[in-house]
Formats: sequence, structure tokens, C-alpha cells
Amino acid sequence: MANILTTKEAVKTLLEDIAGTNSFDGLLDELILGVSQRFEAAANRKLFKSTFVEIHNGGTPRILVKNPPIVSVTSIVYAPYYDFATNGTTLSTSEYVVDPSDYKNKIYSTFGVFIGGDEMLKVTYVGGFVPADDSGCNIPDFIQQAATQQVVYLFKNRKTIGLDNVTLSNGTIHKISNKWLLPDVLDVITKIRYRNI
Repeated sequence: MANILTTKEAVKTLLEDIAGTNSFDGLLDELILGVSQRFEAAANRKLFKSTFVEIHNGGTPRILVKNPPIVSVTSIVYAPYYDFATNGTTLSTSEYVVDPSDYKNKIYSTFGVFIGGDEMLKVTYVGGFVPADDSGCNIPDFIQQAATQQVVYLFKNRKTIGLDNVTLSNGTIHKISNKWLLPDVLDVITKIRYRNI
């Protein structure tokens, strides 16, 4: 199963002229995978479900993870001087709760603030989205729709991607362009982008 943000069926629904054929299935698979990888790179984070280990600051009321949504928290270990293996203390599951919102991008302390200071918490969790072709898919509709629209755009413009036309009185000039992401798609990527603060 590939890590994809949309499916051929969703793309073909918008491409009505090829809805009943499999002639372009190979190309659509490539475009869907390419768009999904591009989203992940542009968002500066992993988008698909995996186990992640991150070091976070203590002394705060919440931990903001880099690869939401949180599926489950495996452990949170406190250790001064980054000695998690030999001197780490695993926090009880009663000491924290996962963000109940749809974003599921934070872990809150149930005691006001987490113990420790700078980079004293090692958080291991399962996070990210289940791929679009999996029955447990949890990708928000706005992300799936943006990926679908981008694939449709690339498919329809597959012979002219990278070219901008400028028409002059005595002819047409073609110039190379790197603007292949739709403006609405860029807005979606901005919303899910991880920023190093």
C-alpha cells in the first residue's frame, strides 16, 4: 500500500472523460504518488502513519508534536542531561492526555506543566495519516480534495507543465516555469506545514 493522499477513483470522478477506462491508470498512479510526496516535502514533515521519537522541552503545559495527528503515545520519558537510556523516568499515562480536537497535535499535562526543562522529555508516539487507499483513512477532506485537484491539473496539463505562454503580436514565446502547484493547494500545504520555531 502506497503513502498516497488521494485515490484514482477520486481523480477519475473529476476527470469525467476517462471515468470508464483504465488506459491512464499507470500515469494516474505515478501522479498521485508524486503529488503526495511533494505535499510531504513542501509541508516539511512526515504525513503518513509511523512511529516517531522526538525530544521536547519540559516545564510547559503542552507538547506540540511534529507529525500529527497523534494516533497513540507509546511513552514520555523524563531525563536530565539527555540520559534517557539509563537515568530516564517514564511518565505515567495518567500524567498526560492527547489533544481531543481533530488536530490531535498536542499532548497536555494533567498536572499543569510537564516536569523538566530544555530538551528533557523524549516522546515516542505513533502519528500521521493512514493512506487514502486504506479503509482506515483519516486524511481530512480538505487535504484529500487539494491533492485530487492537483493530480487532475497535472493530468490535464501533462504535455505543457513547466511552460508558460506569452503571446506577442508576431508569435508566441514559451518560457520555463516552476509554478506547478495550484494556489489553493499551496494554501492547504501552508496550513499543514511544520515550522521550526
